[in-house]
Amino acid sequence: MGLLKVLAKLTGDEALDEGGEDVINQLFDFTINYRKLLPDANPAATTTDLLIWTNPFDCNVKLVSGRVVAIGAGVAPNATDYAKISFKTDDANASVPLEALSITTTPIDSGPLASLISKLLSKLTPSAAVLVPGANLYLDIAKLGAGVVIPQALFTLRLRKQG
Repeated sequence: MGLLKVLAKLTGDEALDEGGEDVINQLFDFTINYRKLLPDANPAATTTDLLIWTNPFDCNVKLVSGRVVAIGAGVAPNATDYAKISFKTDDANASVPLEALSITTTPIDSGPLASLISKLLSKLTPSAAVLVPGANLYLDIAKLGAGVVIPQALFTLRLRKQG
C-alpha cells in the first residue's frame, strides 16, 4: 500500500473499517502520571486542589480518561464511609476548579481498590474536561462519613490535544 493510500485511510472515510475517528484520535493521545507518595495520615485526611499539571500547549487539551492503582494496602468499598477522588480543571484565569473526572470508593462505583489492580475513574464531566492553554489540573480527595485511608497510588490520565 502506498503512502497516499495510508494517508487516505487515516484521514478519510476509509478509516471507518479500522475504527474510524476514535482510533485515529487515540494515535495522538498522551498520558501524564501522578504518584501519590504517602498514604493519608488518617481516614478523615483530605487533599484539596493539589496542582499536578498545567497545559503547556497552544491548544486545548481534553481529559479523556484516567486510572488509579493502589500501591500497598488497598481500600475496601463502603457505602457510608468512603473517599471521592477527583481531578479538577480551572480556566487559566484563577477560577474555582471544576470536577472533570472522579471515582468513589463505594460498592456501586469502584468496588474495592485492590493493591496493584488498575481501576478506571468512572465519572467524566465533559463540560469540565477541557483545559485551555495555561489551565491547571488538580487532584482532590474528599472524605464522606468517617472516610477511609487512600494509600500510596499511581494515577494515569489520558489526554488529547484539540485543534
